[in-house]
Amino acid sequence: LQTIKTKILEKYDEDQTKCTLMMTIYTFIKTLSECIVMLLMMTMNGYVLLTIALGFSIGYVLFRA
Repeated sequence: LQTIKTKILEKYDEDQTKCTLMMTIYTFIKTLSECIVMLLMMTMNGYVLLTIALGFSIGYVLFRA
């Protein structure tokens, strides 16, 4: 996700208002997805926990982020 942040900062470098708006949208989506994953983990369902761990592992292997 750092590369997304870097791309936003590079693309909207001249226009500070657009840069701020895009970073706000990026932060909102990132925080919302983190909260959803946290709530899913709090269900204490073994299959959900296994799926989340597997998804994070595959994401790390594919994107190294």
